[in-house]
Amino acid sequence: YLFDVKCGSGAFMKDIKKSFSLVVKDRMVLFLMILCFIFGIIFFISTISGAQFYDRLIHVRYTAFGRSNLYKDVWYTRVFISMIGVFFATIYNVIIAKIYSVFGRKMAILFAIINIVILIFSMIIASNILNEIPN
Repeated sequence: YLFDVKCGSGAFMKDIKKSFSLVVKDRMVLFLMILCFIFGIIFFISTISGAQFYDRLIHVRYTAFGRSNLYKDVWYTRVFISMIGVFFATIYNVIIAKIYSVFGRKMAILFAIINIVILIFSMIIASNILNEIPN
């Protein structure tokens, strides 16, 4: 199983550390994991750069539904949106390490490439949407 949850203190973390120790020996998978994390950081920087910190409400969402297509909320909603990139990049790396230890190198490389493509597309989409929304 991919994640076999065991009872006990720190058993899950020991399993993750063991998975990462296997990945460190494989340069290609380690490179893809670092690249995945870098794209998560780039997603964070590209989306946080559009946030302006005001005490008033700012436009944070655009949708085709509803009376007004722009919806206002507090400024830190954009900060939370930008943190999604770093969060998913970290979670993806944990899953890549576990896939490497359970299913092998080819599946880990495939999953890493898919995740990098997903992060690139989400970065492009999120930055385009947030740049169209006026502050």
